[in-house]
Amino acid sequence: MRQSILVCALLVSACGQSSETVTVKDSEGNERSVEVTQNGDTRTVTSGDGLIKAEGKMGGKDARFPAFAPQYPGSEVQGVVDMTAGTSATGGMKQNIITQSTKDSPEAVVAFYKEKAATSGKRVQEIKSATGPMLIIGGTSMIDMEATVTAMPVPSGGTSVNVTVQEKMPPS
Repeated sequence: MRQSILVCALLVSACGQSSETVTVKDSEGNERSVEVTQNGDTRTVTSGDGLIKAEGKMGGKDARFPAFAPQYPGSEVQGVVDMTAGTSATGGMKQNIITQSTKDSPEAVVAFYKEKAATSGKRVQEIKSATGPMLIIGGTSMIDMEATVTAMPVPSGGTSVNVTVQEKMPPS
């Protein structure tokens, strides 16, 4: 998936570089080139065809939590990635991915978000995976969801929490 390529490139590219081209492998093993630019604490990755663009910031700066999935109490925001896939002519998808860390268990995190989504009138589906629990909020599948929450245990203790909010972009 090209979106996961860009997120990986955001995480592994060298800090301090103003601009560089990075070659990464996609999920099928094909090599792809992405452009990585660094401006202060903001790193932007753009696919070679320009259809996918991801912008990441370290720390809690610019974290925009929706009311139905607020910041987990006592957590620390580790980073924010804003991603678009598509163009204004064809439409596409926007995603906002917020990574948090907490000392609480994955089960406590999922229970918190399950309650918040349900009291906001959102449909919630819980999925158990090998890496940790996941919630789909506002839909019945990964395609029609409004958000996902993943809670993965950290080997040193605690939980890494990702809140991913998704919005469809209509063609203009």
